[in-house]
Amino acid sequence: ADLLRAEGIGATVFSVTSWSELARDGVAQESAQLRGDAAHTPWLTQLLQETSGPVIAACDYVRAVPEQVRGLVPNGRRYIALGTDGFGRSDTRAALRAHFEVDAAAIVRAAKVSLGIGD
Repeated sequence: ADLLRAEGIGATVFSVTSWSELARDGVAQESAQLRGDAAHTPWLTQLLQETSGPVIAACDYVRAVPEQVRGLVPNGRRYIALGTDGFGRSDTRAALRAHFEVDAAAIVRAAKVSLGIGD
């Protein structure tokens, strides 16, 4: 957020402690809808409805992990999932995040591309 703010781009950052719980909440909402029960809006959807712009999801796991919640992103919002797809590498956490492009610089690039302003 600080890197984007330095370039005049506002950003909201959320720390996700469990992608699986967010996905389960979305599945529960969908199941309720299919049963005809009173559906609720998934928590992630509610949270993102209070923001605007693209959503960049970065994690230290494979990209499939943040992809679990793609369907919970409000309509019309660009969603880019960044993850550490690959195996067999050993290095410092910072070096691995840079290699797999999930570090702060990669998140900034993804945000700028999503906004159509490139690097």
